[in-house]
Amino acid sequence: MRHTQRLAAPLGALLASWALAACQAKPSTSPKPAAAPTTTAERTTTNAAVTPGAGRAGGARAGAANRPPRVDPAVAARLAKARADSLNKVRLAAMHADSIADAANVAKANAAMQAELKATLTMPITFDPQGTAVRFDASAPLDHKVAVLIKNPAVSLRITGHAYELQSVKENTALGMARAESAKHYMVIQGIAPTRIQTAAKVDVNPAGAVDDSLTAQRSDEFEITSAPPMLQNP
Repeated sequence: MRHTQRLAAPLGALLASWALAACQAKPSTSPKPAAAPTTTAERTTTNAAVTPGAGRAGGARAGAANRPPRVDPAVAARLAKARADSLNKVRLAAMHADSIADAANVAKANAAMQAELKATLTMPITFDPQGTAVRFDASAPLDHKVAVLIKNPAVSLRITGHAYELQSVKENTALGMARAESAKHYMVIQGIAPTRIQTAAKVDVNPAGAVDDSLTAQRSDEFEITSAPPMLQNP
């Protein structure tokens, strides 16, 4: 019995040492902690890291989306021509409007000039009571008439001398004619052909009680255009 106990003690110690060694060599079987879920950004970053070319391709696609679309050169040329034609039409319309305005201004100026020239030719002159000589203040209007007649050789005039101062119609008629001939002579000696100027006389009735200043027109020469071209030339 004692012999058996002596053999069992060392055997038990040996078994214990084997069991301890087996425990130290066996790996741990404890469960691993669960991995945290990844976000979309992390997955995108991970994918880009795994495939380096994917990031460059995405950047290229983004750049291509930001670039303006290419235009066919033929289409661009047609668009440029259409724009140039449109601008040219606008410019021509503006020029046409300006030309119309200029023409209207020219016509207005010509009408004013024609009216002024006719007024120059028809402006009357006055005489002293019972006088027939051209007065000093009548020389300027006659000189202006001469200038217009020289510039416009197709123009002809009629001069009517008015008179009322004398006693009889016959005497006043003679006085009126003398006044008309006096103005005609003034213009003839400055180069106007006598055939271009006609003369006549008119006897005016002396209103009772009228003052002399109110009868100035009744001792004057009246000028009338008998022939003229459509447009008078300004001297």
